[in-house]
Amino acid sequence: MRSRRAAIWARIILIVAGLGVAGFLYAFPLYWLVATSLKGKAELYQSITLFPRHPTLQPYYSVLFDRGFWVLL
Repeated sequence: MRSRRAAIWARIILIVAGLGVAGFLYAFPLYWLVATSLKGKAELYQSITLFPRHPTLQPYYSVLFDRGFWVLL
């Protein structure tokens, strides 16, 4: 009985760990997309960082207003 419970707990732990890894692999590219979009032009070409040093909304402003994105809609 004890070994059966241990096997069930081991299986649950493996499933949760697997789902955690899968969730990380799914979420990291989305995080990278958002983090990169908050970097300025100069910071894009510097060394790779996980968090933007100086986050800015300037790239969004540039696309929406300076480049005429609304005209294409």
